[in-house]
Amino acid sequence: MSTDALDAQMQMRSSTTLQVYVVQMTVAASTPAGTRSEHGSDPQRPVNCDVADNVTTSVPKANQMTITSSTPVTAQSNTATEAVLGVFERYLFVWVLLTMLLGILIGATAPSVADGLGKAAVGDVSIPLAILLWLMIFPMLLRVDFPAVKYVVLHPKGVLLTSLVNFAIQPFFVFGGSWLFFKVFYTNALPVREANDYLAGSVLLASAPCTAMVFVWSRLCNGDPGYTLVQVAVNDLTMLATYVPTVVLLLGLSDVSMPWTTVIYSVLAYVAVPLLIAASVRVFTIQRYGEAWFMRYVVNPLERITAPALVATVLLIFIYQGEKIAEQPTHVLLILVPMTLHSYVIWAVTLTGAYWLKLPFRIAGPASMIATSSFFELAVAVALSVYGPDSPVTLAAVVGVLMEVPVMLSLVQGVKRFKPYFDQFESNV
Repeated sequence: MSTDALDAQMQMRSSTTLQVYVVQMTVAASTPAGTRSEHGSDPQRPVNCDVADNVTTSVPKANQMTITSSTPVTAQSNTATEAVLGVFERYLFVWVLLTMLLGILIGATAPSVADGLGKAAVGDVSIPLAILLWLMIFPMLLRVDFPAVKYVVLHPKGVLLTSLVNFAIQPFFVFGGSWLFFKVFYTNALPVREANDYLAGSVLLASAPCTAMVFVWSRLCNGDPGYTLVQVAVNDLTMLATYVPTVVLLLGLSDVSMPWTTVIYSVLAYVAVPLLIAASVRVFTIQRYGEAWFMRYVVNPLERITAPALVATVLLIFIYQGEKIAEQPTHVLLILVPMTLHSYVIWAVTLTGAYWLKLPFRIAGPASMIATSSFFELAVAVALSVYGPDSPVTLAAVVGVLMEVPVMLSLVQGVKRFKPYFDQFESNV
């Protein structure tokens, strides 16, 4: 057998195995709890997910997603968007905004509440906020599938493009743009100290690529779930090595104090440790019960906690920030403007790069979403650990939460409009 034939055979086997990963996640996500399993009448009975033959026919047609690199995903309507996100997540912007207003009201009219919350701490760590941060982060990390990294060879251009934007372009571009806004355009509107702090919060956000919501954005823009799975695993592993040095380097250039040890402890406490525990839980549970059972009875129930925990975290932070924001209400808007602009520019740059690389839309679409979205939970956790809940740095990081959902939903609709330009590359890998 020739070398080319062997390579083709190996790639086909790898692709089939990756299809199994994607089908497992799809079946788990699309089958409601309590549905009778083909393996028995007990809905709680563990389901074997090892589907190697006829993988496409094992997924209900109404919910079928892309499971090969050549099959387009069915277009989704606004109704499908709401089904994927859920009412709470779809209108997360509204809940966060209302929570911010409530927190400001409480903080401005009853500052003793913030004082009382400050006493529930061990050292400089707020116990309520630490618990809420874990509740936000841990359920999302259960979805990360590190064995999928070995399938990076199936999507080399997409992974290379998104990783380049995430780690080599976005942090430095956002730093430069934020410096321009906070240090030049806002000179007469912001004191120097607060301008530096808002710049720091922006850098914390830009240096952490998203690892959870990107599954949603990818599905909404009809992306290849296999590529998304691989890219998220690559992002998490890379971020563990690059986040601390990138943040310390950029903030050092802007005269903002960022101690190495505190940042390292924060990344360990809110990324490395929960990621290790989540990976262990994932491996043990899937080996024992199968992936469909794991997704349906572990991941899905825990993920329902994430959004409420996020809203509760925002409430506590804005109770701390209430008095300050009441005195300077325009600061939130001043932070939002450059953050929103940066998101649209990064999205456009990534989509342009995808076109130049001749990537098919099923890769180009989610690549632009993944490059744009941020792991705002990590940014908030680091800001809280290093600067505290009443810091302007933390305020800037939380404003990123306010921006994330509406901006990303608008980009999902925007990227679909460019699909015809990528159709000519559909046969490319």
